[in-house]
Formats: sequence, C-alpha cells, structure tokens
Amino acid sequence: MKEAIENIISNPTSMNPSAALSINVMALEWVNYVYLLRNNLLPIFFLGKTPNYADPIDYVIPILKTTT
Repeated sequence: MKEAIENIISNPTSMNPSAALSINVMALEWVNYVYLLRNNLLPIFFLGKTPNYADPIDYVIPILKTTT
C-alpha cells in the first residue's frame, strides 16, 4: 500500500499508477479508535466533519453571508 500511495503522490494526474491501491474500511467504536490513535496503531485514519445534507443552513449561509 505504501508503494501505491507514493506512486499516486509522485504523479497525481496519472490514471494508471504502477501498483494497485487497496483500501479496507474498518469501523471502530470511539473508545477503540481513540486508543489506537493515541498509540500510533492506525497507519491511515480519517477524522473530520461530514456535511449535514438535511440542514439547508450549511449551504445557504456561505452564499448569503456578506463581508461588509
């Protein structure tokens, strides 16, 4: 996996990286996730806010907000 990621990073416009990229999604309970994260046991992880599609304010405010 490391080689595939390095190939993609070195040539991000390539549609045919030289090594296949394999991704395994693993769901974890929060307590287990924090433990693995703090002990550097996760090779790659995602932590972030996902959009709330049911809330129109998330999309209206950036358009209607003024900078004055």
